[in-house]
Amino acid sequence: YGLTSQLKRASASIASNIAEGFGRSSTKVNKHFWIIADGSCYEVKNQLIIAKDLQFITKLEYKVLLHKANSTYKLLYGLLRPHNV
Repeated sequence: YGLTSQLKRASASIASNIAEGFGRSSTKVNKHFWIIADGSCYEVKNQLIIAKDLQFITKLEYKVLLHKANSTYKLLYGLLRPHNV
């Protein structure tokens, strides 16, 4: 499936796009990169579901990783909320 590489890529994309958003000078461009990071966060959550369903990870591992993904999403939402996204 290539699930491991997809999960690594999506996870790295979240952090990279948040950083790139902070590195830009306009709010519109900041928001663009943060929206991409938001999409990658959803991608990670979906890949965790697939990993659990295929029994690549246990239900407990899924629960722990999903909690971390949700915490990341909440932090990202905090960046996006002031911009009405």
